[in-house]
Amino acid sequence: MQENIDSKIGNKIKSFRLKLGLQAKKLAELVGISPAYLNLIENGKRKLDGDLLLKVCQELRIEISDLVDDSIINLNNSIIFFFDSSVIFFPFKKREPFEGSNFK
Repeated sequence: MQENIDSKIGNKIKSFRLKLGLQAKKLAELVGISPAYLNLIENGKRKLDGDLLLKVCQELRIEISDLVDDSIINLNNSIIFFFDSSVIFFPFKKREPFEGSNFK
């Protein structure tokens, strides 16, 4: 089974935390969450919102880009490019009300 993005980010958070010698309980305290919630994040079972992601990166002394690998960034850029280049405009015609309806 392919590892999902949340698991990859969670594993990297744990790895950086361990490299700093920081206990999970202490990191959780520093960013304002419970140790149990941090455990869920590190195991890829919870997503981080933007504010929490920034706090975690600040406490781990890393950049957000340190948490994502090139394949994730390239996939994201490819999806954005696809949707940006595939926007189709469908003009709507004004329709007359059905005969006998009160719609105006």
